[in-house]
Amino acid sequence: MITVKSISRNLPSRVNEDAFKTGEKGNALIAVVADGMGGLYAGDIASHLVSDTIYSAIIESRKENMVDSLQFFVLYFYQHFY
Repeated sequence: MITVKSISRNLPSRVNEDAFKTGEKGNALIAVVADGMGGLYAGDIASHLVSDTIYSAIIESRKENMVDSLQFFVLYFYQHFY
């Protein structure tokens, strides 16, 4: 597996608020990227929570097809955050 990341440094924020998570499920590569909202309070925590939640929902889905896994994630996200 190849992992690549880039962090923008053009804002005065002292904390990198961006998050990413990569992995594999079957023969599919999963890459989740979350933007930390540019200096808002706890943006780093929010972006890690979102990327971890999306990644976990896709990995934990018992669906074989990635489209079905993504549909599962949308329902999972809706149930946990609304």
